[in-house]
Amino acid sequence: EKLSTDQRTCISDPVKEPPLQACPNSWDFTCDNQRCIPKSWVCDGDNDCLDGSDEKQNCTQPCSDRDFKCASGRCIPIGFKCDKDNDCGDFSDEAGCVNITCSATEFTCDNGRCISMSWKCDSENDCGDGSDEGDSCKDKTCSYFQFTCPGSGHCIPQSWVCDGDNDCIDQADEKNCPPIVCTKNQFQCSDMKQCLHESYHCDGMNDCQDGSDEKECPQITS
Repeated sequence: EKLSTDQRTCISDPVKEPPLQACPNSWDFTCDNQRCIPKSWVCDGDNDCLDGSDEKQNCTQPCSDRDFKCASGRCIPIGFKCDKDNDCGDFSDEAGCVNITCSATEFTCDNGRCISMSWKCDSENDCGDGSDEGDSCKDKTCSYFQFTCPGSGHCIPQSWVCDGDNDCIDQADEKNCPPIVCTKNQFQCSDMKQCLHESYHCDGMNDCQDGSDEKECPQITS
């Protein structure tokens, strides 16, 4: 690695990087980051290399008659289509499914998928098409120990209000919050909403939501 032009962060140096070494076993695939994974994991829809190189190969191979071809080109058993599970990783095996009847304890997504009723309006896109987090969530009634996000109707714990994290989509849980008092070994962000450990101040990463912990930092000389 070498020091970048901002004199604060490090970047890779292609000249000094070691050459790519192939994995010793013939049944392994060599990732761009030199990690070794089984060849069967290549083009399976999962980022097993952690740098995406196992999914950047020619993954558009023809599928057999017993397989379903995902939108990404991945092949899965035909029985996995419309089974309410995101086997493709892109929900293409659950798109256009008809004649699926969800149980009384399940929510029917616009794409036909069935999810647990408790997953509706939980701020997670469980349906894959966002229908479980639609406008109907605005009318949801939260419990007395929860805070109702006014823009979306989502419920969050009261302890999450004014904690320095934007838990509501519209950031309503962090509005009109009183200034917090930090201890002597903490750094207080300029917005008066967060306290960080002093070691996070000028460490090259924005830990404050307003980025104030990385402002007016001394320059690092090489």
